[in-house]
Amino acid sequence: MHYRFLVTFAQDAAETSAEARQYVIDTLREENFCSDGRWGGGMCDWFVIGGRWSGELSRASWAKEITAQMDALEREHGVQVWGAFYGSAEKERIQQELAARFQSLWDMHAPEEYRGIPIQRDTYQDTGYEDDAMLLTTGVV
Repeated sequence: MHYRFLVTFAQDAAETSAEARQYVIDTLREENFCSDGRWGGGMCDWFVIGGRWSGELSRASWAKEITAQMDALEREHGVQVWGAFYGSAEKERIQQELAARFQSLWDMHAPEEYRGIPIQRDTYQDTGYEDDAMLLTTGVV
């Protein structure tokens, strides 16, 4: 089973996204959230920052409008860009075209520090991506 687990902490613990993500990793390991071995006894056996929910904070905040545009285009073409694999050459072609279009949309609208983050993300990247840790303010999520 996979679960989304949001972690919050005092703002003075980290100044950047990279520091925040490392702080979370260090804290969860120190608190035995994730224990190695057969008899570890932690809450989980493994975790990554972001994972299958990578980009969720962006999609819930600054990227709401472009996310809605991407969702509409996926429905219109009957193709899902992220997390889907097709046996049809035509659907794969459409998927690749939409992925390139989505990446352009993302890079055009994203805050500077989030430009270049791939739309089709590696969900197994241990430390996630820049937008997998954000400073939260009222109404962000």
